[in-house]
Amino acid sequence: MKKNKGEQGFTLVELMVAAALLGIALLTTAASLLNLQDVSDLAREKIVVTSDANRILEAMRDQANTSLTNLRNTDWVAWANTNVLGQRGANEIRLDQEAVAVTLTGTDPVQVTLDINWSHRRRAQNHRVLTLMTVRNSGP
Repeated sequence: MKKNKGEQGFTLVELMVAAALLGIALLTTAASLLNLQDVSDLAREKIVVTSDANRILEAMRDQANTSLTNLRNTDWVAWANTNVLGQRGANEIRLDQEAVAVTLTGTDPVQVTLDINWSHRRRAQNHRVLTLMTVRNSGP
């Protein structure tokens, strides 16, 4: 349809195309924001899990510095459930289905495998730490 020189404005088809493009842009932006929120939540959960792993490993190192036998004889899963997972404050993030598994192999050094599992939006997540522990020499 031709426009006369005196007519100004947009045709209905032009307005509908512009509205469709605006709708697509808004939907894309909304989807990106939701994905960004999910990534942010997962990153926050990984920070919590890393902190939990550090607390458990520090307690294990303290025990290993005195005796590898004591390290091997401690129930680290029960210790973690009581002293780390069970000690969350009211403002701390609680992870869905968080669980700790500890495996000790070898005699000296002891290989420690620490697994922390949790669920993020019904998807299983895992944080694994492998390290070696031995009794430190206290002097020359």
